Amino acid sequence: MFMLKFAGGLLLSVCGILTGIYLGEKLKTRTLFYEQYIRFLTQAQTMIGYTASSIRTVLEETKELPLMKPVITDTLAGLDNGKSFEQAWKYAVVKNIHNNDDRKLLLYFGAVFGTSDISGELAKISLQKENSQRRLGELKEDLKTKKRLYRTVGMFCGVLAAVVML
Repeated sequence: MFMLKFAGGLLLSVCGILTGIYLGEKLKTRTLFYEQYIRFLTQAQTMIGYTASSIRTVLEETKELPLMKPVITDTLAGLDNGKSFEQAWKYAVVKNIHNNDDRKLLLYFGAVFGTSDISGELAKISLQKENSQRRLGELKEDLKTKKRLYRTVGMFCGVLAAVVML
């Protein structure tokens, strides 16, 4: 009977640790997403500034960024179905981005992009890059502090649950 309780307590501890690791990895993925989003914006800025490329061309050239690919692919599908860029981008962001702050930032980009001349578009992309870089800095700070915190709290909760169970 004691071995069964001990095994259950050990499993609860491991589950707590795994939950902490999961939350840390989720934060790391958000950080990587912002790095790729900034790369997407930089490539868009370059393509628009030097070749005056259309938004479809920009999207097709940048869809190989792994974490941006679902958003870009869904946006291209929406454009193929006759939706405007704003509608297609909004659908893709709502479908693929689950954090509300991230969603708001990306939705703002979709709402303002494609509504002015080239210099206006470049200014909008530049502003979006600044906001994204600020968010990326915050996420990197969170990653440093919270990743270890998540693991520690997960382990503590798992051990506490195991002790209460015993």
